[in-house]
Order: sequence, then C-alpha cells, then structure tokens
Amino acid sequence: MADGGIVKVFTKVSAGRGGDDIVPALTAREREVLLWAAQGKTAWETSTILGISSKTVEFHLANCGRKLGSATKAQTILAAARKGLLPL
Repeated sequence: MADGGIVKVFTKVSAGRGGDDIVPALTAREREVLLWAAQGKTAWETSTILGISSKTVEFHLANCGRKLGSATKAQTILAAARKGLLPL
C-alpha cells in the first residue's frame, strides 16, 4: 500500500464432489492405532502392543472416525483404505 500498510488476501479453496478427494491429516499415533485395528486387533490388544490404555486407543480411533466422516470402526478402516492411508 502507498502508506506503508499491508494487505492480506485469503482464498477459500473448495474441494470438488463433496471433498471425496481430500485426505485428512492423521497423527502418527492415529495411523498406528488404525493400522492395528485394520489387522483385527481390539482396543485392549492394541493398548497392550503400544503400551497405552485402551481408552486412549478408543480416543484415537474416534478421532480417525471424525476426520474420515465415519461412525463405526469398520467404516473408519474402509474409509482409510479407500483414501490410501493404509498399506495394502
């Protein structure tokens, strides 16, 4: 600006087709818990493997579900696989 001020410009970026092509950012722990869940481990088994409480495992799985827009553990695993978040 002529008077030495600055101008900030913000642009809203929208995804096509309802956001199906957007891959959510999962934390390392969320990815780890999701990987064990995809291998059929229960929250208790995963907690034993990772050395955390089963409530913490459930917390991370719930966060994954929220980020992926799913309601159940099975839906979360399927959504993660479809978005390429799980190794095949």
